[in-house]
Order: sequence, then structure tokens, then C-alpha cells
Amino acid sequence: MAISRQVAHSFKVIDAAIAPSSDLFHIGSGWRAIGVLYSASKTIFFRVMTVSIVLFIFTYELVIPWTHLLPNRTFQTAVIWYLLAGSFAFVFLTRLSQSFLDGLGYMYLGRVISGVYQIICTIFSILALRLNFGLIGLAFVLLTASLIQLLAMHVSLRLVSSGRLVADHSGSRPLVGKLWRVSLPFGLVNTGVYLVGAAQVPLLGALLGPGVVAPIYIALKISQVLNSTVLQIVTAQLPFFTQQCAQGHWRQARERMFNVLLVGGALQVMAALCIYFASPKLVDWWVGPGHYINGLVLLIFSLNYAVTCLVGLPAQFVLASGRNPFALSTLLHGVLTLGGMAILCPMTGLLGAPLAGLVAVLLTNGWLNPVEAWHTWRNISRLGQAATPL
Repeated sequence: MAISRQVAHSFKVIDAAIAPSSDLFHIGSGWRAIGVLYSASKTIFFRVMTVSIVLFIFTYELVIPWTHLLPNRTFQTAVIWYLLAGSFAFVFLTRLSQSFLDGLGYMYLGRVISGVYQIICTIFSILALRLNFGLIGLAFVLLTASLIQLLAMHVSLRLVSSGRLVADHSGSRPLVGKLWRVSLPFGLVNTGVYLVGAAQVPLLGALLGPGVVAPIYIALKISQVLNSTVLQIVTAQLPFFTQQCAQGHWRQARERMFNVLLVGGALQVMAALCIYFASPKLVDWWVGPGHYINGLVLLIFSLNYAVTCLVGLPAQFVLASGRNPFALSTLLHGVLTLGGMAILCPMTGLLGAPLAGLVAVLLTNGWLNPVEAWHTWRNISRLGQAATPL
């Protein structure tokens, strides 16, 4: 997000425009500026990926043996772990090309590729489980799909730039430090999002046993696909919003923000209703009866989805405007979710997971996101009025 936002700003910025935030810095405009930014971004991505791979190895070889997460480590568990590590690396590197596609205005192309990736992962993950390929088969599916997505995104960026995007190392070194400072809060946000979503499954397995993982995992995957589908529409508009701010077109930016929030909010409500009313029938038909959450657990899960995703929509425009006040709140959201699960799940079973998430979002981003979005809306309105000729 930090890089795509800067790409959109640098590609369209004009000197007369008022920068929405000091987080957006001026490095020139046009393809030369984008080339400098691309070089600095590659440096950051490869450094973070290297550290992440080292942490994967360190965790499996030195940390997990001291826990009860994998009491019987085998060659099979090692293969699964490192296949997932490779999948993570591919997905992470994909974000570099996608960020530049988004910022350059080809966000729909990136959304199509990532949307197809999500669909492929969901369908073939369920097939791998249905055909009894086990966790190795599931991990291999994720690795293969991640590699295909990486290649598709990289080739697409090369094609749309028509050779004009060339990494310029001449001015990238001082830019690396600036990008680090801006990207670090986004890293905290992503960590919080990971704790809210993906970290729930292994924690539930540790708290309640592996037998409960499959039903909640299917529910999470369905909700992630629905949320990703809505976000393909919403986040594709964000670079246009940033570009309009960079050009000083404040009224058009405000109109885009209003229209996207209206449509996105309606779609998220529809998605929550689909999770509650339609997903049980889909899972019964696809996987078979008895493999899905139901009753009160499904109701709270759907409600948690609706609240979390609805308050997440306006936060996207706050970030796109050049501010990121959500680093600590999102991290706290994740910590409270896992902490609440640790307390509630032993007492209430699976119900504790969505209930903890619902309480956590209401205490953190549930109120902060709308407040910050209102500040952004008010600032854009004020700038639009100031730019109106008398």
C-alpha cells in the first residue's frame, strides 16, 4: 500500500497540488521517478524476504522443538513447512509488481490476477483435502499457485510499461530509508491483519485440537474469498483517488470516496448475508454434511465479518490520502483477538473465535476507522472549497 500510493502520487503529481500528507514525498514525476522508486522498492522487498525466510528456518528448527505445536516432527512436516515458506516468499514478491501496476493505473489487471489466484487456491485446496492428498498436497497447491501468480504479475508489469520502467539506482539509496519509515507502520498493520485472520487456525488447533480446524478453516476461506472479491472493486479505485489528490482535484476525489464507500458497503453487507444463509448449503453440497460451522457460531462469525469489513472500507481511503494512523490499533486488534480466543475458546469452544474477534474490533478499529475517515473527508472537502474559484 505504501509503495503503490507513492507510485500513484509520483506518476501524476503537479507542483501546484497540496500534498495530503508528509508521508508522500516528492521525487519528481514521470517514468524516471518511477524507476528510482522501483529500484528502492526492490531493495526493501528482497531484504524483508531474506529476513522472513531466515525466520521460517529459525522457527522450525529451533523454536518449535521447545513447544508442543509439533510434538512429532517428521520429514513430512518439514516438507509442509518449507513449501508454505516458499509460497509465502512468492506471494510477498508478487506484491512488488502489483504495487506498481496499481500505482500506474492498471489496478484492474492486478486485481484480476490476484482474484484468479484466490479462486484457484480455494478450489484446489478443497479438492486436495477431498482427494486425501493431505497437508503436503495442500501446501504444494499453494506453492504452485503462488509461483504462477508471481510470474503473471511480473510479466504484466513489463508489458504495460513497454520497457519504460527501468530500475534507476542513481537516486534510490536515500529513498530506501524514507520508504522504510513509511512502510514500517504498514508492516504493523499487516501483522495485525495476519493475527486477526490466518493466525486463528493454528491457535484453534492448539486450544481445541486439530479436529476443529477444518470447519472454521473452510468458513475463513469462504469469507476471505468474498472479502477479496469486494476489495477487488474497492481498492482498485484507490490509486485514482491518490492521483486526484496529487493533481489537486479534491472534489472529484471526494465524489470517488463517497461512491466507492456506498457500493463497497452494500457489497460487504450482501457478502455477510451470503456467509450466514448460503455458505452452509454450499459446503454441504461441496464437502458434505457435518464439515462446517453452524448455529450461533455461524451467526457471530457473519456478524464479525460484517463489522470488520465495513469499518475497514473507509480506512482504505485514509491510507490512500497519505496517512496511516492504524498501525497500533490494528496490531492491538490482532493481539486482543488471539488473547480473547485463548480465554473464551476453552469455555465456549468454536464460538470463542468469532466472539473474540467481534469484541476486539469494537474496541479498536471499529471506532477509530470511521473517526479517521471523517477527518479525511472533512480535509478533502475543505481543500475542495479552497480550490474553487470565486
